[in-house]
Amino acid sequence: MGRTLSTKLLVAVLATACTTTHGDAGDVTEGSGEGDGDSSGAGLPDLGDDDGDGPEPGASWEVLDSGVDVDLDAVWAADERVLVAGVGGAILESIDAGRTWEALASGTTADIHGVWVTGTHIYAVGDAGTIVHSDDDGETFVTELSNTELDLYCVWASDPSNVFVSGESGFTRRSTDLGLSWDSVSGPALGDVVGLWGVDASHVFAASQTGVLFSSDAGDSWDLRVIGNSHNDLWSGDGDHLVVVNDAGRVTTYSIADDVATKHVPTAAHPLRAVWGRDLATIVAVGEGGTIFVPSDGEGGDWVTQTSPVSADFRDVFGTTQRIYAVGEGGTMIVRSDAP
Repeated sequence: MGRTLSTKLLVAVLATACTTTHGDAGDVTEGSGEGDGDSSGAGLPDLGDDDGDGPEPGASWEVLDSGVDVDLDAVWAADERVLVAGVGGAILESIDAGRTWEALASGTTADIHGVWVTGTHIYAVGDAGTIVHSDDDGETFVTELSNTELDLYCVWASDPSNVFVSGESGFTRRSTDLGLSWDSVSGPALGDVVGLWGVDASHVFAASQTGVLFSSDAGDSWDLRVIGNSHNDLWSGDGDHLVVVNDAGRVTTYSIADDVATKHVPTAAHPLRAVWGRDLATIVAVGEGGTIFVPSDGEGGDWVTQTSPVSADFRDVFGTTQRIYAVGEGGTMIVRSDAP
């Protein structure tokens, strides 16, 4: 991307956010329910297919080489661009679906727990109130003033001018001026906020230690939607159906309109750390011990464990229309290709 950096990581694929950790819990609900680049070039490895476009549709998960051994806590992706972030201020970028990686100069040594890209803007958040922001696609980063020493765990944006960050003790802020200032919102006050997701600038969900909250007025007020403990992440594709994961290794799917929740527990109930979906038929939850948990049908009624190529703890998951990436401890990265 034309960067000039003192340090670059250019590594090849070997074989092909927002997370934190809390204690044990279960879920109870209110209401009626239960609680691609071309791989044909010289020096690139075999990606396990015949056409050079990555794994065939429906292929199993494949290991990527991040070139680092630090824990990776966050991943974001669009088309063939992928960003991952983690311990020590590490931010890595790939523009060829994970085949090669470049280290971006984040300007911080704080551990980063969440990263989001919108337009040419990159926002990353982490320990001790760290917010770093690039407005030029990662060429340069500046540290934004958060006015807190609390750890920040997650970031979500509908566009460059509507950005939410949250973290320890319910700390939640919103910027509407490209990160120049961060305004307090009435914000969820149910313990640490460890996950954010939204469908537009006004409609935002927050996962906390003791509940899942929903705002329909850009964070000015919050409504408790799911009561429970130790939630780690959430995702919604349409603003009605929520998918929430927690430390008990449980996935809870929740319909706001019907006020009904359904729990799904994998065979090996390891803590689940993150969840992402392309649509209601394509959702992936990941967690400790290499756990990968997915719905077996388009309705999300039954969930099954998928085989993982690694046993490392996963910290985050994110995807595109063609691929899904999961990252975790020790620089772990895997990818699944769903390309037609």
